[in-house]
Amino acid sequence: MTEANSHSSGIEVRELTKSFGNHRALRGINLQVAGGEFLTVFGPNGAGKTTLLRACAGLQPPTRGQAFVMGHPVLGGEELVRHHIGFAPDAPPA
Repeated sequence: MTEANSHSSGIEVRELTKSFGNHRALRGINLQVAGGEFLTVFGPNGAGKTTLLRACAGLQPPTRGQAFVMGHPVLGGEELVRHHIGFAPDAPPA
């Protein structure tokens, strides 16, 4: 995605990495979900599902990499992103 006005991807994640101390919860995740598509994220406990979703919603900054929602960068564009994404975690953010 090169322009903030490009809506071909609802969500785009580029090389997203998130570390907590020495534990790396996400390792270079890349994905693209077109606007209007649904994505199911599943896996065992501790796989990084919630961490990925929090990073895409702007609730938890990545250690490295970028996330975009409707062409808007999540970091620095949290207000715009919140108009396009909803996140209902199983527990409130800390």
